[in-house]
Amino acid sequence: MTTKIKNWKNDETDRIIDRYTTVDQLPIINFPKLSIPEHLKIALKNNLKITNNNICQKTQNYIKCIENLVKINKIRQENYLFLFKILLYVEQFARSVEMKKYNLKCQKIYVCANNVFTISVPTLNIDDPFIKMEDKIVLKETTSKGRSYNAQIIQIFEKNINVIVPNKFLDKYNKDKKYNIEFIHSDWFMKCCHYALYLVNSCNLTSLMYPTIRTNRKYLKSDLNWLNKSVKENAEQKQAVINILNRTAYPAPYILFGPPGTGKTATLVELICQIWQQGMSKSVLVCASSNAAVDEITKRLLTYIPPNEMHRMYSRSKRRSDVNSIIHPCANFAEDTNIFLPKEILLFKKIILTTLVSCTRLLKANIKESHFSFVIIDEASQSIEPETLIPFLLACMKDDENKGLLQAQVVIAGDPCQLGPFIRSKIAEPLLGISMLERLMDCPVYKRDKENKYNSHYVTKLIRNYRSHKCILHVPNREFYENELIACGGAETNAAIGWSKLPNKKFPLIFHASNGKEKRAENSHRQECIHVYNLEEVFIVMKYLNSLLGKKLGTLQIEQNHIGIIAPFKQQQYKIINKLEKRNWKDIAVGTVEMFQGREKEIIILTTVRSRLFVHDGIQHIGFLSNEKRFNVAITRAKCLLIVIGNPLVLETDNYWRLLMQYCKENKAYVGNTSTFAQISEKEEICNKLAKGYVPKLHQDYNQIFPLSNGFKKETKVLPHN
Repeated sequence: MTTKIKNWKNDETDRIIDRYTTVDQLPIINFPKLSIPEHLKIALKNNLKITNNNICQKTQNYIKCIENLVKINKIRQENYLFLFKILLYVEQFARSVEMKKYNLKCQKIYVCANNVFTISVPTLNIDDPFIKMEDKIVLKETTSKGRSYNAQIIQIFEKNINVIVPNKFLDKYNKDKKYNIEFIHSDWFMKCCHYALYLVNSCNLTSLMYPTIRTNRKYLKSDLNWLNKSVKENAEQKQAVINILNRTAYPAPYILFGPPGTGKTATLVELICQIWQQGMSKSVLVCASSNAAVDEITKRLLTYIPPNEMHRMYSRSKRRSDVNSIIHPCANFAEDTNIFLPKEILLFKKIILTTLVSCTRLLKANIKESHFSFVIIDEASQSIEPETLIPFLLACMKDDENKGLLQAQVVIAGDPCQLGPFIRSKIAEPLLGISMLERLMDCPVYKRDKENKYNSHYVTKLIRNYRSHKCILHVPNREFYENELIACGGAETNAAIGWSKLPNKKFPLIFHASNGKEKRAENSHRQECIHVYNLEEVFIVMKYLNSLLGKKLGTLQIEQNHIGIIAPFKQQQYKIINKLEKRNWKDIAVGTVEMFQGREKEIIILTTVRSRLFVHDGIQHIGFLSNEKRFNVAITRAKCLLIVIGNPLVLETDNYWRLLMQYCKENKAYVGNTSTFAQISEKEEICNKLAKGYVPKLHQDYNQIFPLSNGFKKETKVLPHN
């Protein structure tokens, strides 16, 4: 059921908007300056070591405090505010230090337009930039008495940034001059998080972060006019919508546990539509950590709800040209300018959608705590807890006993088994890297009972997977989701069945054993995850692409946008992208596991790169590939075909990768014969011969390097030496 939006209009709202497009915009909160306590900064700069007797007692106390963080396995109510404040300071320090590694020396900059300049940043990766729009830079002349100028980043694209410079810089600019460029980390995000902690303290809300079960015997109204019929036919999605509408968890948050491909977003969209259908008395605040997640919900809502009932609020740094035109009718743009509607207009909007951090704008509007009936937080597993607190504060007050009280039913949606928030600080990561969603799932209210069931008044786990073929789903289902996921995908998930290159024609999964050596880019001095690459695995990726593009899998004609290549290491991405560009294959998505979280492709090729082990405290591991959540996300992106390329001798040291390889072996989907070091030595010997100009015999040496048993056709050309 859809509604024709173009005929819907709210004349009263339109008149008010016309009156406020140029004046009386919602002001921004002016936070006080945020400074890391000086003694804490000294402790962090000294790597928590007492280097001399001159370190004062306060610094020593901070050192002891941070050293004790490793002994804390969970944040308890009594130290909630203190610990999060310390953790935010530690993370802020780590981010500032990390950004300094990217500073540039003797760099030319180029005029773009008026006082806008373009700067090339070779280390910039657009999929995971180390800088954000709110960050600043300092341009410093390279001469001994050179002046410095502050500039604001206004655009990030490819390996370039555009900045606005002050007028005084224009007077001194010379195209032949070179400048040192220093990146300055913005503390806006941290200010918002600290402000949230301050309000939680002043409103006495800490106890609400540790909910308890309350008896709820109310009748659950379930006679709804379902807009999405597939939700109506899905027992778990239907249960979640009905229970949330009836506020069965209130005042505790309701958790929507959505494993990959189980329709979490569809459930939230149906929920919001049902709230909207109930009439003028109910308003909804919808938030997520990323613009992409909020945009996805917004686009789907516009299928059912007129744009003038919704308000998609972007931050000042968001450009209209970067937003999907479908969203423009409900977005806060007046031509190319961001406007922030005042309270009078916001009250007319039944659904407000924005990022968690941008909710701080709404705090300035002084909207009554009873205005929002529901606060929905998507992607909750990817945001740190202080960030997740921000929308809570728009619906909180104190009761007669001066205790915190929420007026809205909060809904927290996500998957604690997928990647959590990205934390720079290794000190803060064990605690700050646990999202509110993951922490709450460990509370008694949200745990399974003696019958291994969740209390549906507080949590619903979606179990019907519409994305992946059951074979692709098998290992993550068993290891992360207690074998509860049910493969419900349509015919498209079976598209690869019968593909000529499958070792097992009924099993759309391949583990391709590789003996390639991991290498490090020359002159690299940054962290390993940027500069590691494996050329043989790049070669294997290209072989598979040649065998897929333009071919048919069932009824699916394979095009570039059907394929995603996951490469955990940045340098491997660069190598692959370079190969793709030479063939003009620009629509194949290549990125990190983090980039692919929340996304899906018909075909996923995963190159693991690693060929060596690490030892820490006497235990062998494979670096950050050992992260179980990273494994889960990487394996669950594919719809109909998953190809994993890696060194089995390395990967088998990790339990999850070993299980995946064993599963492929059991189903005769393991390509290659590289289980012994003798065979690896054999391969290296052949590669050395190739390097000296040796031409291999097709049916002997060549097969050892790239086995013909994997279904690829014989080739007459010599294998390029990697």
